[in-house]
Amino acid sequence: MPGMKPRDLTPDELLSTTRTVRKRLDLTRPVERELIEECLGLAFQAPTGGNLQGWHFVLVTEPGRKKALAARARGLAPTLGADAELLEAAAWLHDIGYLPELAQTGMHGLDGARYLRDVHHAEPLLCRLVAHHSCAVIEAEERGLADLLSGDFDPAPRSLADALTFCDMTTSPDGEQVHVTRRLAEIHDRYGSGHLVSRTMRRATPLILEAVDRVHASRP
Repeated sequence: MPGMKPRDLTPDELLSTTRTVRKRLDLTRPVERELIEECLGLAFQAPTGGNLQGWHFVLVTEPGRKKALAARARGLAPTLGADAELLEAAAWLHDIGYLPELAQTGMHGLDGARYLRDVHHAEPLLCRLVAHHSCAVIEAEERGLADLLSGDFDPAPRSLADALTFCDMTTSPDGEQVHVTRRLAEIHDRYGSGHLVSRTMRRATPLILEAVDRVHASRP
């Protein structure tokens, strides 16, 4: 608030203080990842009905593209109904496995889904969407990880999988809405023709195009 001096608080103080005090925080200052994880650790202690813990926490590291993906997902809400919020969460989180500290298998969808499941105990369907997003099973085959992927996570329902593929494959790295063919061309240009990702995209292209076409056809 104007005229108030920002305060430095420990995570415990921040999460237990009043709204008036929180209004005095400096929201423009970068926050270290370690501090965010400490806050999340405290948040997990909050009780939930039946101990269901049906929450999602989103750490955004590429805000431009993530915001655009989330907006794309919200645009599909009329056709997805109750699953719209889940799709938006997946749109925010599907690339989280690119974080170096999460890399285990080298396949970002699988690594991200494992992190959400094992560390944050996220909803199983959210983890399935992240693990299998954008025809990830083909990348898993290219990497020799198909059995590992299928053993850890079942594929998501087609309507949701199509919707997430649509969001991912019609949004550029800069957050611009683009035609799916332009997005695919950008991926090939970025990785080069001989890269595993480019090989994956060549094999996945027919499936990606079909998914995008189904989403377009289902929209009002």
